[in-house]
Amino acid sequence: MIRGISFEIPNQYGRFLGDILKPFDTEEYSWRVGGEESYLIVNGTLGEPLFPEEIECMEGKTLKSILEENDYYLIFQDLRNFLLVIVNLYFWLLIVLT
Repeated sequence: MIRGISFEIPNQYGRFLGDILKPFDTEEYSWRVGGEESYLIVNGTLGEPLFPEEIECMEGKTLKSILEENDYYLIFQDLRNFLLVIVNLYFWLLIVLT
């Protein structure tokens, strides 16, 4: 079963992910961020990738800051959230088992 939501947004620069996630307590989760095709806007033009590479575990506070304090251009972006407790347990188990 696949769970999730998809959005169609205007084909323009903005802070759409930050706006979409505002009703959620983004900081309460850890996030897996795919390194898809999205770019920061610098001086009115495309700059560096919004997320240069795939990130397995980003703190919610960091993600919120990136999405609400920058303008960007989204082509495709995959975000998945996990409860912080579960992620911490997963990494603890990973360390113990390796």
